[in-house]
Amino acid sequence: MSETQVDNADLVTAISKLSAFAKVDPAVISMFANDATEVVASFGLPHEVLQTATRLYACHLLVVEASNGNQSESIGSMSHTKYDWSKQNDPYLLEFNQLLDRYGLNRQHGRAWSVD
Repeated sequence: MSETQVDNADLVTAISKLSAFAKVDPAVISMFANDATEVVASFGLPHEVLQTATRLYACHLLVVEASNGNQSESIGSMSHTKYDWSKQNDPYLLEFNQLLDRYGLNRQHGRAWSVD
């Protein structure tokens, strides 16, 4: 395994143990872990945090897929509202972004530079 890769089987096992994803088909978890691996590799994180970062991002992708863009709120017998990701209420994405912040790699803050 290269310095930029993580063990997909270990990720699937770890994610499957989380109560939120215990009933998710391991093949689905594996698919999202593969997607997360590609995204996380692009950040250039140190090898020692790649497994954690990839797990967090895979969990984020699973949460997004499960929500399908909707958050349910009930009023009487009716319920339906659009999910607002701007509120940053995905705990996995929050923790992933905090990890990126620790290494100065969070792209959400933008970058500023000057040309003299």
